Amino acid sequence: MAIYYEKEKYDRVTIYDAAEKWKNECLLNDKSLIWEGESVWTQTNINRFRSIFVESPDDAVGDNFDNKLKKQLENEAEGVYKLAIELMFIYYLFPYKGSISFNTKMKKLETIASWKGINFNSTLPIFEGLKQGLGATGTFYNTSKYFEVSFLFLVAESVKNQPLEKRINTLNQSTELKRVAENIRKHIGKRVQMQHILLHLLIPEKFERIASWGHKDRIALAYSNLLTDNSQFPIYDGANYLGLITENGITSWMAKNVEEDLI
Repeated sequence: MAIYYEKEKYDRVTIYDAAEKWKNECLLNDKSLIWEGESVWTQTNINRFRSIFVESPDDAVGDNFDNKLKKQLENEAEGVYKLAIELMFIYYLFPYKGSISFNTKMKKLETIASWKGINFNSTLPIFEGLKQGLGATGTFYNTSKYFEVSFLFLVAESVKNQPLEKRINTLNQSTELKRVAENIRKHIGKRVQMQHILLHLLIPEKFERIASWGHKDRIALAYSNLLTDNSQFPIYDGANYLGLITENGITSWMAKNVEEDLI
């Protein structure tokens, strides 16, 4: 189990509930995460966002992500703005306050809504999910927001383009979801942290709460010398089998690190 709680069980339940609502209401249906009773994740809105954002990147030097997004959304329908807000909600769901504060998250969402004069009720229970966060995100997550958000959108688009039965399977089978995510990351061409974040949010029982590629690489390296074919302890990355750790391997690793004063 990779579901994370900090001080007591279920103290991060609002985050996982928000991710589950997004999966059920938006990815498996066309509804909204924030605006109850509305259809935001429609094919029309998705097609428009792809056209103005993914296919029309703003490469202006010296301009920030928010200003570029404002220009890209200009003259679009209200539904496209709401789709953008809900995408950014998912983008902000994982980072803890040390990476991005709750006030910053809310101000960013409110600002996008203000561009179109959209009624934005910041007191809704769904926003409780943005208060605590699950972990730290690195500098790239903020400085290369276009690639992180593009990856998030493209995974959602890819899943929603599938027939409903296949969509359900993809969102509940760790191997298939990781395959979709990995293919899109290769298309993006960047080691986006959103790949690890999204996998954890959608299937937290299978994917660890780690955003950083560097952290994952260091964990794999630390345990690489323990992997063997003759052991009782299987190691998985999601659904991918990595190998087995022996009791002797664990003992040797601990002895080595104690001697080197690493643990």
